[in-house]
Amino acid sequence: MKTSTILDRAADHLSKYGWIKGFLYSPGMSEPLDRRPCCLIGALNCAETGTPKRFGSDAPLEALARHLDLDGDDAVDSRLLNWNDSDARTEEDVLAALRETAATEREAGR
Repeated sequence: MKTSTILDRAADHLSKYGWIKGFLYSPGMSEPLDRRPCCLIGALNCAETGTPKRFGSDAPLEALARHLDLDGDDAVDSRLLNWNDSDARTEEDVLAALRETAATEREAGR
């Protein structure tokens, strides 16, 4: 699956089911895992693997980190989780980052 498709599907998941901070997916709900609110990483996991609990490829994470200019020595998923969980972060920020990165990746054929 192309990176742009994964990013778009993650944005679609958040638009439909909601966005959260602090957890990969919203705990304590009766809905199936793939229909729960997720954080950025949980939504990317759902988009690629069908569940927020199973990690997919690194390509979408790396693309987002480049787009957001998240350099550092920490693992890319840790940098993105910290970005997602920032007090100032909003759902609109996350959706915009996913859509913008998807467009860049699509233009590059990825």
